Amino acid sequence: MTEQTNQPAAKINYLGVEATIWGNRKKDGEGIRYSVTYSRNYKDAEDQWQSTHSLSELDNLKMGVLYLRAAQKISELKANDRNDDQ
Repeated sequence: MTEQTNQPAAKINYLGVEATIWGNRKKDGEGIRYSVTYSRNYKDAEDQWQSTHSLSELDNLKMGVLYLRAAQKISELKANDRNDDQ
């Protein structure tokens, strides 16, 4: 990720829960710091897609897998950043 944008660096979905990974340039301009937001997508009574950050107990179990996948993806992004800097 060489440039900061309003777009996420990556999105990972697992059984209806989603991790959105954001890349932000560090204050000193040296490198990228990544953060993650988690959400669950669902259809409302009008059959429209909605998103919430409130997770059920079953979603909480899914988060264990999603946390690991997000950590792995961030490691990959950081490795790509190092390669881009060379």
